[in-house]
Amino acid sequence: MAPKTVLITGCSSGIGLALAVRLARDKQRRFRVIATMRNVGRSGALAAAAGPALGRTLEIKQLDVCDEDSIRACLNSIPGRHIDVLVSNAGVGMAGPLECQSLAAMQSLMDTNFFGLVRLVKEVLPDMKRRRGGHIVVISSIMGLQGIVFNDIYAASKFAVEGFCESLVVQALRFNVAISLVEPGPVTTEFEMKLYEEAKRADYSRTDPETADIFTNLYLRNSRDVFASLGQTPEDIAEHTLRVIEAARPPFRHQTNVAYTPMAALKHADPSGALMTDAFYKLVFKYDAVLRLSLRAIRLLRWKAQKKPSWLPPRFPLQLRRSQGHRTASPVPRMEGAGMQVWRGCGVLSVAPPKPLPGPPAPCARSWMAAAAPCTSSCGSGWLQAPWGQDDGGGRGNIFALSPPFCTG
Repeated sequence: MAPKTVLITGCSSGIGLALAVRLARDKQRRFRVIATMRNVGRSGALAAAAGPALGRTLEIKQLDVCDEDSIRACLNSIPGRHIDVLVSNAGVGMAGPLECQSLAAMQSLMDTNFFGLVRLVKEVLPDMKRRRGGHIVVISSIMGLQGIVFNDIYAASKFAVEGFCESLVVQALRFNVAISLVEPGPVTTEFEMKLYEEAKRADYSRTDPETADIFTNLYLRNSRDVFASLGQTPEDIAEHTLRVIEAARPPFRHQTNVAYTPMAALKHADPSGALMTDAFYKLVFKYDAVLRLSLRAIRLLRWKAQKKPSWLPPRFPLQLRRSQGHRTASPVPRMEGAGMQVWRGCGVLSVAPPKPLPGPPAPCARSWMAAAAPCTSSCGSGWLQAPWGQDDGGGRGNIFALSPPFCTG
């Protein structure tokens, strides 16, 4: 089978660079990657990371998502303008009090984050419709589902992206064209670090002292803890995006960080928005210290999870099962805290060991995972649900990594 042609925007750094390299260095050589960026003079990092793939399975081209002529020229340089997968990744950020942001900067952000996507889709979609096939993958954000304090304009751009795609997906399916939104939470990239540094140095004289203090001494401090505790790497997002591209039935939405799944569920559980607004207000203004402590605990737990216990067998089986009828499905990838079987039933995920575990002798009543909740299914009492994990790769939603409630001291 001929390799799929994948065009990716915003490849000079971060997620775009990581994804371009991941696809170009695919061991099965399933992809021909066209990695694009506004300024090809900044392609050095990509070329170095691609190594021998450059010129073979990866080609670098100039493309500015804010320039229709640039987009058209790039597509016209591709034989038959044939793109199997478009990955819209280029974007810019903005954080801070609304009064301190210029209208020109807001319009520029929307021009890149939203209208950049619109320009790309306008050029690529007609060709995909004619061929009756294609896949448009959009790197969105968890802020396309839920606005976050002091990210007003950035969240607005991602809401626009999500509304655009949600409206377009039904029509596209008629022509066998899939649309997928990949929704990362915090990702530790040059993009994010630059935004954070700029925010620390910015002038906040155009807002009131109380708002300036909340942003600089509350938001920025907590933001640093969030990235340190829950942040993913560009390579993590590249792996998630690869699974979306590989899926036989690509999901419309794919969240890469299941720590944010409860937030999405809470929002959709209450159409009035009162639950979400109240929860965020209390987190920011009433339980700030608890939030910071929780984030640091999660950071410690993630660090401990990366240290494989000496008693865990090297190839411990991990299988997905449905609790109804206990039918075994195909194996799923290993996860953080792997070493157990995952069961799904009645919307609750729980675990049971496939055989007695060596090592810590007896389960105890408490878990070393943060925010754990008791499992209610019959697949093994005493096992608890932890708040993170990863997708099963088949577009069927998130599988939470779970851990046995062993005492750790």
